[in-house]
Amino acid sequence: MKIFVGQIYNKAGVAFPFSLRFQKWLGDALCERVAVSPEFSS
Repeated sequence: MKIFVGQIYNKAGVAFPFSLRFQKWLGDALCERVAVSPEFSS
């Protein structure tokens, strides 16, 4: 299962120091640990 992690800002000027590199690392780490649910695979 492929999981993508991102950021959405709902106010102008809001910043959260969550780098693209960390987003990719977190997504990859989650992908390694999560099995595909039979409900989503066909």
